[in-house]
Amino acid sequence: MTALAVALVWALPGRSVAAPLHGAAATAAASYVAAQLKTDATGTYLETVDFFSGQPVPSPSTTTEGVLALVAAGGHTAEVAAMDAWLKKQAVAYGTSAGAAAKLALAAVAAGSDPRSYGGVDLITTITSAADAQGSLSAWGPDGFGQSLGVLALVRSGVTVPPAIAAYLIGLQDADGSFGYLDYSTGAYVADPDTTALALQAVAGLAGGDPAAKFAAVKARDWLVAHRTAGGYWDAYSPSNTTGYAGIALMLVQSDVSASVAWLAGQQRPDGGLPASLGGTSSDLYATVQGMLLFAGESLLSVGPGGTDRVSLATTGTTAPATSAPVSSAPVSSAPVSSAPVNSAPASSAPVSSRPVSSAPGSSRPVSSAPVSSRPVSSAPVSSAPVRSTAAVTAAGSITAPTVRQGGTLTVTGTGFSSTVRGTVRSDPVDLGTQQPDSSGTVRFTFTTADLAPGAHTVTLRSEESTVVVAFTVVGPSTLASAGADVPPAALAGAIVALVAGIGLLVSSRRRAR
Repeated sequence: MTALAVALVWALPGRSVAAPLHGAAATAAASYVAAQLKTDATGTYLETVDFFSGQPVPSPSTTTEGVLALVAAGGHTAEVAAMDAWLKKQAVAYGTSAGAAAKLALAAVAAGSDPRSYGGVDLITTITSAADAQGSLSAWGPDGFGQSLGVLALVRSGVTVPPAIAAYLIGLQDADGSFGYLDYSTGAYVADPDTTALALQAVAGLAGGDPAAKFAAVKARDWLVAHRTAGGYWDAYSPSNTTGYAGIALMLVQSDVSASVAWLAGQQRPDGGLPASLGGTSSDLYATVQGMLLFAGESLLSVGPGGTDRVSLATTGTTAPATSAPVSSAPVSSAPVSSAPVNSAPASSAPVSSRPVSSAPGSSRPVSSAPVSSRPVSSAPVSSAPVRSTAAVTAAGSITAPTVRQGGTLTVTGTGFSSTVRGTVRSDPVDLGTQQPDSSGTVRFTFTTADLAPGAHTVTLRSEESTVVVAFTVVGPSTLASAGADVPPAALAGAIVALVAGIGLLVSSRRRAR
């Protein structure tokens, strides 16, 4: 069977062709992003700031997002070509995991490059060969964010999505329609709008010939709509990012996002950038490159040549397809899965509204009617996604003291990271910024507890590949004094291990039976 579902032409696009939802805002945001580009002997790229040195460092991850953003906005073909050339030089070192390879592949397709030969790397093989017998693309456990990236990259590259990979993603959906992760400080499942938005785009890309994927998309859409605030945004640690991602996911499936576009435009700063925090006064590059896709009217299924602008989720009911399997209570090793190789699955119909592939500005040819997804609904049960032991996870975290007097200072250390890490203190989110891990994969964030109320709190360290959540407790001065206790200066909290791309284990009892 052929591996290609859509014939792609590897030529740099002049711009994406979806109608912008706020053209002026998209143009301003693109100008801000272009102004952040750096050029040296290695090429042109975007940066992130190294915490320890305080110096900016080149960031392949941010640069991939920048490519998507500038292609979506249009008018920056020279910058996109330069960034694409730089990313090709980073592919061997950066594109080693399925998640990183997926980001590179999405950027490659948007820029008109070939993901099967990108800087000497076959990104598609990197993604598909990472799948285990159950279809998981993560070596460390169930990961809705990374799994969605992988599916999106395969769909946009015109590659038939292996049945087990598609089934595994659908199996991560919670009964309420959300996708999320497990908070290790409480053991509770956390429904995450960012992950749900990315997963909605991925399952929508499979929905053309798969009733189970369409049903999952309907549930994810409804969850996102229900959790949008009255102001049109989603309340998360970085509302601009989240609203951009959730907005393009809903736009893709033909839901009204006008309130979200208006809210996001109201957040835009005079320099064209978007803030990371609610009501923030300064622009944040990462918030801008992700959020501005909503201004441009482009989802991750549409940006670049040969994309799909809109997917119809018209359905006659809200019950799960009859062919979907119920969640299995059997041990992980007994879960039946498809063993079909990557390109051996039979074909099914393509999703709606595929756009023509542009071979050059002003010229086009129709998209092939071959499928984006070829998964027969009955080929693998939705419950094939296992709940794995966290022992296999390599990332971990510790903190200088599990209990601290209010006003004291703590340092949280994360190990086993391989890409940019963002630190966030909760319960009330406090953004600690981002760091690049050192040569040993270690990051350290130091923060004060002066503004934290007494009680239980957590620090989340999140990268593309992993999330670490470390718990600590703040007590009032009188609490420690009356107990005659001092905070041990070198005490370490127990390590709480992480899962890829910010997604924890999803408990099987919470998954929706199909």
